[in-house]
Amino acid sequence: MPGLLASSPFAREIAGVRARAAALMRAAPVPAPANVCALLEMLVEAELVCARRYAALARGQLAAGHNQLGALFLEQAEEELQHALKLGARIEALGGKLLDVPAGAVGDGSDVAVEAGRLEIVAANLLGERGVIKLYRAALRYLAGRDRESRALLTALLADEERQIMGMGEVVSPPARRAH
Repeated sequence: MPGLLASSPFAREIAGVRARAAALMRAAPVPAPANVCALLEMLVEAELVCARRYAALARGQLAAGHNQLGALFLEQAEEELQHALKLGARIEALGGKLLDVPAGAVGDGSDVAVEAGRLEIVAANLLGERGVIKLYRAALRYLAGRDRESRALLTALLADEERQIMGMGEVVSPPARRAH
């Protein structure tokens, strides 16, 4: 299963965004405003990849009558969209302009249908979210000592992403019930 998950379109999309961000940070080791905006745009793209996947998962789970899981995925999709909006606002505050993401650049969640069950879906989500967390951490290192406002935003969004991972882990392995 790990090989299947790593080769999923979702994991590949996040890995592609991370690779482009890493190339940008290597090419411009001192973050100029234009490079910070470009990096934030890549974070927007990663957030949109996640949002579209979670929206597709929500549709599928709700259609199958799994309302609790569908609601969880819908909540996650909404959180990812809020992250993208906050990043977009920061890009504008830096004097940049959020570029349109080309059609087809952000997955449509179609890989969801090939995943057999809840465990596989959540495992693929965890893998993708770990990639997003690595991207946020790399961006924070890149901005070390510079651009406090962007760092504060990325730190808050990173905390949200880490909280999401914990929530997904509980879907697979709920906490032990307390004895009454």
